[in-house]
Amino acid sequence: MFQRAIRICFILLFLLLPLVLTPVNSELFEFNKVVLLYASTTLITTLWLLRMLKEKTLIYTGTPIQLPLLIFLGAQFLATIFSIDPHTSVFGYYSRFNGGLLTSLCYTLLYFAYVANHTRNQIKTSVISILTSASLVSLYAVAQHFGIDAHLWVQDVKSRVFSTLGQPNWLAAFTAAVIFLPLSLLLQSKPTPKPVKILLWLVAATVFLGLLFTKSRSGLLGFWVADMVFWLSYLRLSNPSGKLKMFFFSHLLFAILIISFGTPWTQNFSLEHLLKSSSQIQLPSPAPAPYLNISESADIRKIVWKGAFRLWQKKPLLGTGLETFAYSYYWVRPIEHNQLSEWDFVYNKAHNQYLNYAATTGTAGIGLYLVLIITTGLALIKNLNTKTKEDPGLAPAVLAGWVSILVTNFFGFSVVPVDTLFYLLPAFSLLPITRNHKKFANPSKLRPVGLAITLILSAYFFFLLGRYWLGDYHFALSNKAYKDPDLLKDSFSHIRTALSLNPVEPAYTDQLSVVSADLALSIKDNATVSGQFKDLSLLASERTVQISPYNLIFLKSRTKVLFSLSEIYPEYLSQAIDTLVQATKLAPTDPKLLYNLGLLKSRADKKSDAIADFKKALDLKPDYQDPLLALGLVYEEQGQYKTAVDYYTKLLSLNPNHQIALTKMELLEKQKIKK
Repeated sequence: MFQRAIRICFILLFLLLPLVLTPVNSELFEFNKVVLLYASTTLITTLWLLRMLKEKTLIYTGTPIQLPLLIFLGAQFLATIFSIDPHTSVFGYYSRFNGGLLTSLCYTLLYFAYVANHTRNQIKTSVISILTSASLVSLYAVAQHFGIDAHLWVQDVKSRVFSTLGQPNWLAAFTAAVIFLPLSLLLQSKPTPKPVKILLWLVAATVFLGLLFTKSRSGLLGFWVADMVFWLSYLRLSNPSGKLKMFFFSHLLFAILIISFGTPWTQNFSLEHLLKSSSQIQLPSPAPAPYLNISESADIRKIVWKGAFRLWQKKPLLGTGLETFAYSYYWVRPIEHNQLSEWDFVYNKAHNQYLNYAATTGTAGIGLYLVLIITTGLALIKNLNTKTKEDPGLAPAVLAGWVSILVTNFFGFSVVPVDTLFYLLPAFSLLPITRNHKKFANPSKLRPVGLAITLILSAYFFFLLGRYWLGDYHFALSNKAYKDPDLLKDSFSHIRTALSLNPVEPAYTDQLSVVSADLALSIKDNATVSGQFKDLSLLASERTVQISPYNLIFLKSRTKVLFSLSEIYPEYLSQAIDTLVQATKLAPTDPKLLYNLGLLKSRADKKSDAIADFKKALDLKPDYQDPLLALGLVYEEQGQYKTAVDYYTKLLSLNPNHQIALTKMELLEKQKIKK
């Protein structure tokens, strides 16, 4: 009974995990997937323990990768203990979630639970579940390409689809990892009914279309590497007669789809593009749009990777802690990062899974991760060699899909559905034929106590998980209400509810501090109530920074809170300056922090210090327009008109249509100020 329930839970996990999303949370895609991961792991582990208690047996199945898997988890545990932000290392970076210690623990438990509760002839149901989910995900991706939900997104989803995974590269990594499973089913020696064959071909075509429409270069590279691994494995192991025909037809299918819809490298030569071009009415060419200097993703990655490598050198043993890259990267952020179009974005991952582990878990973490990869790869290859020539089964598809994840991880990072495949795909091939289960020594004493502990802990975990989900739900409502000044009290009410459900989440205390500060200002005529909100805001801000002292976003929020409150309490302006000085020490190459620091010092009537900070910001980013304008305004205020004109001129050379600079130059010209 329990074993069957466990298998059903895995089927539902494979089916639902890539699909689940809701519009009512702070993050549409990953949050609910990680909640489902936590819930599934809790339920499966509970059923597994109950099965052991019922059968009075330690139900555990050893595999070749069990030791590397456990040692790697141990390295992550150590990196969490010595983390610069243990909360983030346990729960993951808020809004990304995957990659923290809890998710790693879940994947490890799921792996051991799968191999302990499945037999080889039960793997196919898992594969069918994965393919069903992949088909639905890919069908939605195809519909996205043709505009079914284009009105819902800011992104140009028709150009690069992301379906229910949330980002094109994440969808590409998922589809590349599963696309060879239907081909493997087609190649099995057992006779397959014709309708099933047609369905499997349709699944392969749909999943490949979903991959194509992501326009992900890393995903397609992962696919082609996996394709080579799959066919070399199959043709080497199996009798080539009949298999070459399948090889030809599968690649013919892929070629037709590529010619029809293109790839990132051949988009302008696709039939779809040519048909669209020929059907458009020729109109007079509009005026050329302003040139946007958008940095290439490869250029961005190289600079971020450089920073990640520096971080590894800075913390070589255990790194800065799981999932702390968003904080520690700014310690070593290369100055050339400021010349990227996305220079002021938050980089919460290294966009390279291996460098991300190196930076956040050190040599111990990345070393053991590579040991896990090598051990798993060798085990999968050895498993290939043990297969009969007549029917290699799913082994080539498992190896190919798993290898594709290694490739896509080199250019990005794993999300929940992809990491689930990384850990569980090997389980499909490494299931042993025989099992040796050990009976408990004193089952009569162990059973009632174990049953009570298992059920109580399981119920408690589900209780916490429900509070976790509801906390985020109210956090999302607070964020939404905060955008409307008339709903500030509603925003406050929701964030208080969120904190009552999850009092240790710094994202919530940060939101409370900001909302409370705004409420203090909105009712400043009522000194008593305003003072209460002020005290609450400061307390929440201090709590936030105490939990996550290296999070620049929280330090910026604290600066904003203190600056806002300085309107009523001028003494907080100096504290705002001190907080931003602390932030600049954590991120010495961030020009935006120096610019804002200059603004605060200017407000505090420290003009010479403000000028120095504005100039430092320009040293880091010479084309930064805001400090150029600020310097012009400060020098003009001090009566140094010629110097002010110099900075306005530099600003206009970068942005000829800058209205403030044009107005200032016009006024100065009218005053007959010589340049």
